[in-house]
Amino acid sequence: MQRRKSVSRIFELIVGGLGALVSLVSSSFILLIGSFGFGATSFLGLIATLGSFLGIFASIHVFKDSDVGGFLFIVSAILVLLGSTFFGVLGALLLLVAGISALFRK
Repeated sequence: MQRRKSVSRIFELIVGGLGALVSLVSSSFILLIGSFGFGATSFLGLIATLGSFLGIFASIHVFKDSDVGGFLFIVSAILVLLGSTFFGVLGALLLLVAGISALFRK
């Protein structure tokens, strides 16, 4: 019987969790700006918040299935980038790195 080497997913958990937390802070800031009367800004903040929570879910799910977790990280990065434009670039970049790492590291 051949032993299969298991790959640790701690890197994806840390980078993805950090990216989700950074994007959650930036989306909260966008929602705060939207509360002052800028209507479209609050909708974009909700999209970024949805992407942040999806990133948190993906960082938990990456241990069960790394392919699904990587795909969810990439979708989360796209939602954060679309929802928060300039404010969420760092969070989206961290989520994208975690997603690519989860998909291609075997």
